[in-house]
Amino acid sequence: MSVHHVVASSNVGADGVIIDPSLICHGSFQAGRIAALGGRVEAATHRNLDFADHRIDVCVVVEALSRGAVVIRDGDAYQVARVAPECFGHFGRVNVGARRDAWLRAISESRRARQSGQGKVAPGPHDATPGSPVTMEGSAQ
Repeated sequence: MSVHHVVASSNVGADGVIIDPSLICHGSFQAGRIAALGGRVEAATHRNLDFADHRIDVCVVVEALSRGAVVIRDGDAYQVARVAPECFGHFGRVNVGARRDAWLRAISESRRARQSGQGKVAPGPHDATPGSPVTMEGSAQ
């Protein structure tokens, strides 16, 4: 399964630039539609000039950020939109190991909660709301 960065068409300007990059999500496609949709991407990992491993350059444009939404095409390819250069910044070094450990703990806690009947799924690192603090090594955010 390929995971793409996706953005709703309503969040793309006429010039093909994304209006609000905090609303970009991860998604996978099947038969021209969103088959699975993840949480929003974080600036700390996706728009961080100090962490090039997972930077967003372009996103696939979709009808809406919902499962089953149509993936918009431009001829034989996906329609894409780009993130404006001013949306990138130096946000500091990212401690990938610590983030992965926290993510795995959240998954484990979520599974235990479901098995005990408490059912609510614990949020992952990509489920942060815009403006909420993110954990980055060497950052005071």
